[in-house]
Amino acid sequence: AWVLSIIRGLLLFALLYFLSPLISSFYGEDVLNLGLKVLAIVFIFDGFSNTYMVLYQKNIDFKKIALLNLITEFLGIVAVIILAYYLRNIWALLFGVLFSSLTRMLLSYKIAEKNPRFSFDKKLAWEMFHYSKYLTGAGILVFLTTRLDDGLIGKLLGMRELGFYINAYFFANLPATHITAILGPLIFPTYAYYSQDQEKMNQLFLRVLKVVSIITIPAAFGILALSDEIAAVLLGEIWLPMVPALKVLVFFGLFRSIGGCTGPLFKAMGKPKVLFWVLFWKLAIIAAIIYPLTVHYGILGTAIAVTIPMTLEQFYLWALIK
Repeated sequence: AWVLSIIRGLLLFALLYFLSPLISSFYGEDVLNLGLKVLAIVFIFDGFSNTYMVLYQKNIDFKKIALLNLITEFLGIVAVIILAYYLRNIWALLFGVLFSSLTRMLLSYKIAEKNPRFSFDKKLAWEMFHYSKYLTGAGILVFLTTRLDDGLIGKLLGMRELGFYINAYFFANLPATHITAILGPLIFPTYAYYSQDQEKMNQLFLRVLKVVSIITIPAAFGILALSDEIAAVLLGEIWLPMVPALKVLVFFGLFRSIGGCTGPLFKAMGKPKVLFWVLFWKLAIIAAIIYPLTVHYGILGTAIAVTIPMTLEQFYLWALIK
């Protein structure tokens, strides 16, 4: 697994390195060319990280994982503040990300009780590749479905409208992101632990769904009711144009938070292929409707274009689970 992770990291580094001039040209920002090449190094650091850390997650032992995350985040924040004070430009953020990634890699060998060594077994590699190819594909599709909107708005409507949209997306997804941050690392390994016991799996899924729903549904409708106040009071009157998109994206965030219960279930049951194809068709729907809706209705149209497929995805996954 460690060797495959290294190979994957090197391939992703090479891919982003060679794509960076095209991305820079697409947005007309020269800084993106060198900036993306620098950020691509993160893939290498992540690839070399200690794979034994995953055993703590599998065994639902989060003490060392929490320690790794806390130290990495703290040192990363300190590094960015110091670099921002002296550099006062975008490179402070880029080097800060690199520093955090390097710190995480080095600490993973310090914190874990075991360290991996170079070894390669074709049979094991093929088994892992066969399972993880759909997970990798699903990860790419998730990235595209959650970032296609930003890329299109930045190109079609400009950075001002992108600012409105990103803030609307941020507040609308607060319940989803916070629930995912707290429960996300627990849900998949717990599902996997009971994957061979159908009755316990049923009970566990319903319990998790109940807890998430009790928190996220009231939170989502609270954000919907206070959307004008969020824009005007928290950010200022200048941010009011984001409110219509925020009111639509609230439902995107709601179904996304509930999706944190359904997606891991298919992975735990050894069916990542199902998740991959659902995400594939979700992306196809977004790609078909996002351009005309964005051109005609601005960021409100973009919000509608990502919310409709998210809603359809969850209803379909619920039907499959049932």
